[in-house]
Amino acid sequence: MSRPVEPRRLVELPGYAHVYSGKVRELFAPIDQASGEASQDALLLVATDRISAYDFILDSEIPDKGKVLTQLSLWWFEQLVDIIPNHVISTQVPESVAGRAVLVKRLDMVPVECIGRAYLTGSGLAEYRQTSSVCGVRLPAGLEDGSLLPAPIFRFTADLQARRRLGLTATLVREDGHEGDVFSLIGPKRYDAPWKDIESQGWIAPADCVEVRVTLSDEERMAYAVAEPEEK
Repeated sequence: MSRPVEPRRLVELPGYAHVYSGKVRELFAPIDQASGEASQDALLLVATDRISAYDFILDSEIPDKGKVLTQLSLWWFEQLVDIIPNHVISTQVPESVAGRAVLVKRLDMVPVECIGRAYLTGSGLAEYRQTSSVCGVRLPAGLEDGSLLPAPIFRFTADLQARRRLGLTATLVREDGHEGDVFSLIGPKRYDAPWKDIESQGWIAPADCVEVRVTLSDEERMAYAVAEPEEK
């Protein structure tokens, strides 16, 4: 069972004012003890164990998912600290949300999302079945749910006016004809260099994918072979 996104608090946090409930995360603002006002400069970002799919929150949850998401983010922030600043102020948070929360700077959101795809599934699979491509990149015939893509696809998704979602492949922004739309959201272009030059200088980490194969019985193989695509 699932339901549309609705505000749900993870916990009550003394000293913090609830600001917003997202599909997975909760936002709280620290309350200034002297003025009693919620901070306009900082937020407590709490990752819950909720699962969302297509803007619906599922009834089931994944234990400690929020902790994993938070620790993954902190790991990447540490790897990239010499390249780009981040919004993290501190990991010292209330004990009830330890490991799944960070204190961050309150910033203006830029509505651009980056999506990396190495396998064909989800909305990419739906697009492939309709157009034989994903994010405008033509793919070979015969791919199934979970197929490894010939090469990883990296995409910008921009939420423009009227909530129009615009998919842009990182290497084809110019060819997509929407370069100006992206720059209008994230600011002017600062650097321009051929992809291969950037890769050769070590700015792009190599893809390291692990494929897991599951042994199926003859009965299971037959059931998989005759199953409808959406059931596989």
